[in-house]
Amino acid sequence: MKIFIKIKPFAKNNAILSDKINLFGDREIEIKIAEIPVEGRANETLIDFLAKYLKIQKKHIKIVNGFKSRNVF
Repeated sequence: MKIFIKIKPFAKNNAILSDKINLFGDREIEIKIAEIPVEGRANETLIDFLAKYLKIQKKHIKIVNGFKSRNVF
């Protein structure tokens, strides 16, 4: 399954801002992350947070695109 994610770093805490299905049937999640985007730390925090939110193991989450962008696939 592919999920489109928009990340807002430098937040006070980690939180889901929105979780919706777009017109094409794809899932889009907007997330606040309380980590700075340096040396992949925000990506690691994102994976931890998504694993808890989606109730799956971290090894099943893979960032395919967007390592240096706020839009992740």
